Amino acid sequence: MRKIVKPRRRRYFKQRLLLVILEVRLTTKRDIIVIEDEADLRELFVNFLEAAGFRARGVSNGLRFDAVWQDAPADLLIVDVNLPGESGFRIVERVRRHSQVGVIMLTARNAVSDRVAGLRGGADAYMVKPVDLAELLATIEALMRRLTPPPHQDSAARPNSWSLDTVLWRLTAPNGEFAELTAAEYTVIEALVTSRGEPVPAATILSRLGKTLTVENRQGLDTTLYRLRRKVGATTNQPVPIRSVRGVGYAFKGPLA
Repeated sequence: MRKIVKPRRRRYFKQRLLLVILEVRLTTKRDIIVIEDEADLRELFVNFLEAAGFRARGVSNGLRFDAVWQDAPADLLIVDVNLPGESGFRIVERVRRHSQVGVIMLTARNAVSDRVAGLRGGADAYMVKPVDLAELLATIEALMRRLTPPPHQDSAARPNSWSLDTVLWRLTAPNGEFAELTAAEYTVIEALVTSRGEPVPAATILSRLGKTLTVENRQGLDTTLYRLRRKVGATTNQPVPIRSVRGVGYAFKGPLA
């Protein structure tokens, strides 16, 4: 059964559309695919994005998305969670196996567990309907900036610095060499890097991995870090500065870009 979009909700989106378009002028066209089964909302988003300067296409489910994606991949996906047949979570998981395309998930559900599932499944942002179009556009622009490779910088300008690419899941060493990270490795590294040298409790890292602090899980985390140190060292020819902090957890003690 087709979902019914309330007139009040439709008027809200149209009013925001008119206001935002008057304020926005984008110079670089990017491709966006909107996966939304509500026809009115799908059309509204596509029209808004095109008016804002993007190339936008809309599809109603996973099968139609696959056909459009195979024909011409996009720079960013806007994915509704509640889709007929294959869920938005599942679509994103599939795409993440072979692409680092930007992903914004939309849903009427505001549960923390859903947000966590979406972000862990590969989404870059998670927004709850009704979405403010100005906020959606700001989220898209911020994500596009992250997806655009920065201009080349002389390594001498930032000596001895490490950097974590939050889009491509890469840890880059001061010599410019980088290591590709798995989902678990990225989660661990991100927790350490964002603390900027401060110790991060093992329980906090395990929580981000969806686990509780048990002897078995703590041992598993030690093993993950051991393998991560070996992997990064072998790939970049530099030891990764992850330190164990007795009685607390772990810390990233290297300078960060």
